[in-house]
Amino acid sequence: MRSVSAALALLACAAFCGAQDPVMQVATWGFAHVPNADEDDIREAAMLTGITNELLSRNSRIAVINRTVDELIDKERNEQMNAEYIRGKIAQQGKASGGTQQLTGYVNSCNITAQTSTGKYGTTTSYNASVTFEISMVDQSTGQNIGRSKSCTVKGSSGLFGGSGPDGALEMANRRAKKLIANWLMTVLPTDLKVLKVADSTGKGVPTRLLVKGGQDIGMTKGEDLLIVEFEMLDGVAVENTIAELNVTEVKATSSECKIRKGGDEYKAKRDAKAELKILFKPDKE
Repeated sequence: MRSVSAALALLACAAFCGAQDPVMQVATWGFAHVPNADEDDIREAAMLTGITNELLSRNSRIAVINRTVDELIDKERNEQMNAEYIRGKIAQQGKASGGTQQLTGYVNSCNITAQTSTGKYGTTTSYNASVTFEISMVDQSTGQNIGRSKSCTVKGSSGLFGGSGPDGALEMANRRAKKLIANWLMTVLPTDLKVLKVADSTGKGVPTRLLVKGGQDIGMTKGEDLLIVEFEMLDGVAVENTIAELNVTEVKATSSECKIRKGGDEYKAKRDAKAELKILFKPDKE
């Protein structure tokens, strides 16, 4: 009788565990920068590190493990003094950083320039910021890059839509960087942002409003523009095809309501065909 009870308990546990999505452990490292970098590059590396960790920590399927180079060096030094490590019974050097995936970034440049102009009301100074960076995700067990590295250049300016001064220009550039990084993470990692149900449709069954998972918990804002996309693999290259465009009309704690601005028919066809679709943030125009 005990063996039957044990078997039933094991089956129940297996069913429960099978229903749970595994939590991916991502070890993050601070964005690196060129040697002898100036103050702007160093500050930008810290800002991008903060943006990336914030985005990862919002994903319930991700466990973020912050790492530093000094921490890794100390860890490896201690392990190498362990006899079990020397005999090869502990994980290989470089693969024991505590995460199943390792996220790294690199700031290539951060340039802020000033422009002075003289007009009817006197002399004014505006600022432009340009940031180029790379980000990549590596599988710790294989050492292989996941989803390819992402290289980005974002720009911002002070004035009409940005804050004042050089900090305002850099803030606008980083708002754009945040969307690009968020979209890249959602393409290489599991994401919670998805369609929950069709909230409204036309008489012909074409969806006009959607309820999506993801609200205040992921920093969604009213008026945000989103894209529903499908990725097509062409000779090993993932090509992004936009299926529909959405606009967020209401934001709740963990969900948002969206109006379909464009592509309702295409979305219905893909949904009926059970195509694998993703929701991304629409990048800002520069």
